[in-house]
Amino acid sequence: MSNLNDIITMTERENAQITWCKCCRTYSLVYNNCAISFTESEIEQFMNMLQNLRAYDFNYDFCGKQQVILKNNTTHMGICLTEENVVELKDIINEALAVDEVFRIIYD
Repeated sequence: MSNLNDIITMTERENAQITWCKCCRTYSLVYNNCAISFTESEIEQFMNMLQNLRAYDFNYDFCGKQQVILKNNTTHMGICLTEENVVELKDIINEALAVDEVFRIIYD
């Protein structure tokens, strides 16, 4: 089990945070009211998914906002995002991965 000394905050915003657990070797993304954990390859896959979204993917109207639903095929849960949310997530993930790269250069 991880303790607070194992958790490194990679980046943080008002409504988002990405941490890295040295013990579990996973990233944790908290965005608004969602929390998702990723391995190194999974966060890259998630980023690729975000980068490949196109305007026509935002075809669900929720509360007057056009959104995309990103869903894992093995679960019944998903996350709804506006285009602005996707831009913000890509920015914060890029920032976290850049910080991660710096840590690897310094500490490996």
